[in-house]
Amino acid sequence: MLKDLKRSALRVGLFVLMVAALPFVLLFAWHINNVLFANPRYAAEVFEQFLDEFAVLESRRWHPIGGQFHWDCTFAIVGLPETAPDHPPTRKRTDTWTNWQLKWGGKDWRPTPAAPLPSNTRDAIGSCAHNWAPLVADRIGKALAQPGSFVIIGPSGESVHLYSKPYKIAARVRFGD
Repeated sequence: MLKDLKRSALRVGLFVLMVAALPFVLLFAWHINNVLFANPRYAAEVFEQFLDEFAVLESRRWHPIGGQFHWDCTFAIVGLPETAPDHPPTRKRTDTWTNWQLKWGGKDWRPTPAAPLPSNTRDAIGSCAHNWAPLVADRIGKALAQPGSFVIIGPSGESVHLYSKPYKIAARVRFGD
């Protein structure tokens, strides 16, 4: 009888341990999925609606779990081919709904150089550029500063959409929660 009681206590203890560990296992699995699959695929998901050809340069859909800040960067940055149109393209298909994380562009494109950001405005490019290869950050900086490109900067500066045929780059950058 004592042997059966010990065995039952062990089973109950293991069950409680498994139930307590389940949220951590699920969170870890979600994070691994983001790092291995969702983040690398993000830029392609954003731009396949608009462009037939592009090369993914930088891509991050989810910022790191347990990072130092709740606010961090998400970005989809692609290189454009020589045959890219001079002006930002519109969606290839209009019969599908896209969630807000995949939206790029719109009707509010402004020619560059981009106007300076007002005070008390977030700077998505300045906050996120350290995450990119230096050549990518340099191309984006030049595209924003020189004539010939197009940009949409959200009202709070939290999001920036860029299209630059001269610098052969298109980007969706967001510094947010």
